[in-house]
Amino acid sequence: MPGHNLALAIIALTLIIRTILLVPSQRAIVAQRKMQEVQPKIEELKKKYANDQTRHAQETMLLWKTHKVHPLSSCLPVLIQMPILIALYTTIQGGLSPDKAVFIYSCMPEFSLNDIDSNLFGFDLFERSLIVFPLIVGGLQFLQMQLMMLKNKKTASKLPSEMEMTNKMMKYIMPIMIAVITAQTPAAVGLYWGTSTLYGILQQLVVNNGGKNSPTQKTDEVTVRVVNKRSHHS
Repeated sequence: MPGHNLALAIIALTLIIRTILLVPSQRAIVAQRKMQEVQPKIEELKKKYANDQTRHAQETMLLWKTHKVHPLSSCLPVLIQMPILIALYTTIQGGLSPDKAVFIYSCMPEFSLNDIDSNLFGFDLFERSLIVFPLIVGGLQFLQMQLMMLKNKKTASKLPSEMEMTNKMMKYIMPIMIAVITAQTPAAVGLYWGTSTLYGILQQLVVNNGGKNSPTQKTDEVTVRVVNKRSHHS
């Protein structure tokens, strides 16, 4: 990187990783969107088979299979990134002092760890940022949660009040948790998480704009039209 800038290296690393995970991440976002759409039907099954857990489980599995969704399908991209995040944290936390020169690639024998520029707008990426980075990362996380929980009015009206309350708690609690974790880690880790979240926001915008006529919504519309047509003829 120009000037051996650590910030540019972390941003480039994040973009490379997120681009490699673009396809599974996109599928995970779409799956999460579909899960939101079928949630009212899942709640209906809970009420209908409240006294028959076996039948409830069977009908729920059938519903997931019909709409091609699974509650764990959105976890894969996050799980893949966790080892990378832990490795980055361990590297930065341990510092890039000259005694770590043994880890330099053999193709770079003349490179010195002292040449690395850890400065980003006056912040040392090896040090913790107690206010600025947590606020930025927490704000980006809140925006991503807001986009993830966007629902059309029909879906929102069908959700029970308990589910709505849970979604609202997640929307506010998750960004706070991420902000607290960011404040406890070097700013370099916050930079990685913030860049990754920003990438995810752009992905979510693409899915939201392209998912207005989702398969679930189309199915519901067709059902309504058929019922109305029959009622009209009768």
